[in-house]
Amino acid sequence: DFDMFCDAFEAHFGNPDVASNANDKLLTLVQTGSAAAHALQYTKLLIHVNWSKQTKIDNFYHSLKTLVKDTIILTWLQDCPRVFKKYINFVIKINNHMHHCEQECKLEAKVNTTKSTTP
Repeated sequence: DFDMFCDAFEAHFGNPDVASNANDKLLTLVQTGSAAAHALQYTKLLIHVNWSKQTKIDNFYHSLKTLVKDTIILTWLQDCPRVFKKYINFVIKINNHMHHCEQECKLEAKVNTTKSTTP
């Protein structure tokens, strides 16, 4: 059976089209959790492709959550890192700050709800 042969071949020699598969995954990858977790997934796939530093940054930007992208847009262009690793660290700091602010807002809302329901 040809399918079994292909499976055995891939198991023994690995995926013969790693670069193409990684490229496809990178183009469809989207941030669902933290920016740090997303960056880890992204960089694991990057080792299989030969993208320019600007393509890496551009595609990474497009793969981020909308709120993170909106915050990046507010940054002066000259302040945005142009080196991919620095860009990832920049995005992670933004995402961590946003998460911290979100947690503060939730706590504040909880405190305000408690105050308004206490006689």
